[in-house]
Amino acid sequence: MFATRTMKPFYFVFGTDSQYPFYKGWIEIYAESLEQACKVFRVYFPDYYTGIVNCAWIYSQEQWEKKVKEGCFDSPDDFCHGVFKFNSMR
Repeated sequence: MFATRTMKPFYFVFGTDSQYPFYKGWIEIYAESLEQACKVFRVYFPDYYTGIVNCAWIYSQEQWEKKVKEGCFDSPDDFCHGVFKFNSMR
């Protein structure tokens, strides 16, 4: 039997800079840790500048919920561009 791993959502948010893969909005990545989520993100969206994740902000679930309650991401341009879920990574 395999051990169940806890996958948490991380939100990779884009701004208006043309270097970002998307104009505004976000990508959700479910991973065991922020480090793992960043690795997954970089597979699909490589760094524009070496060593800097190619998005404006990265939020944990708790941080995300706070931002949403504050009214962030209410613009029609702000929507989820994709969700990435994995059973596990080695």
